[in-house]
Amino acid sequence: LLEQTFTEYGLSGKGQSRKYLHTNDEAVPWNQVPGTFTPWQALPEPTDVLFYEGLHGGVVTPQHNVAQHVDLLVGVVPI
Repeated sequence: LLEQTFTEYGLSGKGQSRKYLHTNDEAVPWNQVPGTFTPWQALPEPTDVLFYEGLHGGVVTPQHNVAQHVDLLVGVVPI
């Protein structure tokens, strides 16, 4: 789904997103529990830039190449 979102945004400037709810404070407004995702929502329009924060934004495997859709990729590794 991530590669599909990047492709759609690159072609049309449109797409959908969802948030991962890490903590109880993040989850309460959604009436959900931590460790779950919010429902998919349309990206606001119009936008000029798509920022993605999360895992797998630069993944390349035999089946998927998300990185090909990224203009600037910054990876951060916790130490």
